[in-house]
Amino acid sequence: MIFRKATAMHVANILVIAPYPEMLPELQEVASEFPDASFSFETGDLAHGLASALKMFHLDFDVVISRGGTAQILEDELSIPVVEMGITAPDLVSSFSNLPKNTTCIAAVGFRNVLQNIKPLTSLLPFEVDFYAIDFEDELEEALRDALDNEYDAIVCDTKAFNQARLMGAEAHLLVSGKDSIRAAFSHAVQICELNGALEERTRFLQEMLRSCGIDLVVYTLDGRLVYSGLSERDRSLLDDLKRYIQSGNGHRFVIRRNGRIYTVRLKTTVFEETRLVTLTVSSANAPNPDRFMGIEHFNADDVQIDLDHSVMHIIQGEQALAPLADTAQRTGQPIMLVGEPRCGKTQLAQIIYLSSEFKDRPLVRVECRLLNEKSWNYLIDSYHSPLYEADCTIFFHEVDQLEDERWKALLAAIKETRLPERSKLIFSSDHADAADVSRGSAIIAEQLRCITLTVPPLRTWKTLEGAADKYLQHLAEEKNADAPLLDPGATALLVQNPWKGNLAQFRSVLNWLDMAHDGPSITAHDVLDALERREISGMTGQRAERETESLDLIRPLIEINRDAAAAALAHCHGNKSEAAGILGVSRTTLYKLLEQSQTQDARKQT
Repeated sequence: MIFRKATAMHVANILVIAPYPEMLPELQEVASEFPDASFSFETGDLAHGLASALKMFHLDFDVVISRGGTAQILEDELSIPVVEMGITAPDLVSSFSNLPKNTTCIAAVGFRNVLQNIKPLTSLLPFEVDFYAIDFEDELEEALRDALDNEYDAIVCDTKAFNQARLMGAEAHLLVSGKDSIRAAFSHAVQICELNGALEERTRFLQEMLRSCGIDLVVYTLDGRLVYSGLSERDRSLLDDLKRYIQSGNGHRFVIRRNGRIYTVRLKTTVFEETRLVTLTVSSANAPNPDRFMGIEHFNADDVQIDLDHSVMHIIQGEQALAPLADTAQRTGQPIMLVGEPRCGKTQLAQIIYLSSEFKDRPLVRVECRLLNEKSWNYLIDSYHSPLYEADCTIFFHEVDQLEDERWKALLAAIKETRLPERSKLIFSSDHADAADVSRGSAIIAEQLRCITLTVPPLRTWKTLEGAADKYLQHLAEEKNADAPLLDPGATALLVQNPWKGNLAQFRSVLNWLDMAHDGPSITAHDVLDALERREISGMTGQRAERETESLDLIRPLIEINRDAAAAALAHCHGNKSEAAGILGVSRTTLYKLLEQSQTQDARKQT
């Protein structure tokens, strides 16, 4: 099937395929009676007629006029209307005027669509007519031989049968279309052009009306064949996503984020002329800047990979400890609940799951549950631009156990209402000593969403812990282009045997202190004991953390509290921004923004 592109309304542009050259003068004479139409003429029968049409097709014809088998082939191959020149009673009288006298029975041989036109008229003739109708060209010779074997008084044929009869040496009479038939076909073609032009004008009007309301229309058949698209050139790349989604059968509303815009798509199934169609209305808006909403960030795969490569977990080759869990996550399409002690690598495991998933070409949305302020929360739950309405992406709800009862219940309800697990990969994390100690909210979310619960082992159980300190110190030395200090056996034993209640965050803090504070080419057991005492942290909990947060006035805007908490964490970590970000449970990017806000506020106070 060959399709012609849609064009603006214009003067009727009509292609006429004459089945034989002798017909051209009459065709051109009748065409002069239609000054408001433009006609082009070609000659050819069957395959030659199709070749002629295709040769001229670049001229954007609105209608093609032909006859007999050629018209039938053109109708099968072209998407534009094909008008067939018929045969009227006067045409039959003219065609039979040269038949022998005393004719009592004749044979009519030709394509079925031609013979069907003349069959009702044969009752007016003074002799009988037997019909030898064919559907394909290779049936023609056999049909003519059957007619010849029956010794009719005469044989009348359409153009193709007439030429074949002459090749076989048989006498035949040609069925011709007179001026009245030609005129009727031309008039019908012009009417089709006028109706199509009016329909195109109405369609353009409806398109403009929809676009003025910010809506485009797309229509598919149930098997994914595109019927109509009102999308602009900029948005045509959405068509593959729309087709994939309707074939998946997931819900009646979804969101696509693409090239800085958010597309909201609503789906409805309708029936038109006994064909079930899927109608999609598409509205779009500029995507909001994620930085406006504290605790909600979007990362692409490159960003995630860089962050993972620079993590303590990766530096000490902790992937070995997380690999079995990552393999389990890859084999399931269900939501995942990661549980374990604070800072034990749940974030890094979520990143690994994302990078190995089918959605890695789409953003990873990280929702820091403990950092969601009122504005961020309202955006997450109520806005149609929220990640909860996106499709084909990965959403990581970090520390979902930090949500108050009212919030985790609202989040669960929104996820179920939008059928989010059917459209995107969901990962939750919750800080607990083991799966049996999961908070009530986390347990209900896992149960209601049928999550696969994976318990992330604490650092002290990792097989890679022995040798981890050497790897991390070597990494720090390479960053400074210096030699790494050596750990004496006593120091190594203390580091391996330490319970690491603060897991990766505490490990990083202690090793950073050892690298900075050691004196000499090696690190001793005494150095390790001192570092463990100084850097005994567990996610900023305990008496020391309480003393450092006593100065924070909590009766004020949450954004100010977050800003000052970032500054306090940085002071606690002696200026190590990576360590401070880890303690706060945020990305380095978020920490930098909070620190910039703090500096801006300090500058305002000074002025």
